[in-house]
Amino acid sequence: MEKTTKYCQSCLFPLDSEEVYGTTSDGKKCEDYCIHCFEKGVFTLECSMNEMIDFCVPYYAKESGEKEEIVKDRFNKIFPTLKRWKQFKVLFKINSLNSQ
Repeated sequence: MEKTTKYCQSCLFPLDSEEVYGTTSDGKKCEDYCIHCFEKGVFTLECSMNEMIDFCVPYYAKESGEKEEIVKDRFNKIFPTLKRWKQFKVLFKINSLNSQ
């Protein structure tokens, strides 16, 4: 049986072992986010989705050997589907409706 790799729902970092899992506020391992993005129940970097994409693209391009433009195009499609950015999108819509 083939093992499926999970990915951080903020930056797409591979969550291939518990050592790279982020932590909840009570110190438990969080299976949704990596140690780079989520520590003690809070995001380590407050940024927009586009800022996160811009931050991650060079690392992934170097690792994969792909051009940055190709990686960025892919990330622009994938990131809006990740848990962190989906939640932000919902909150943004709610706040927009409340301000009308």
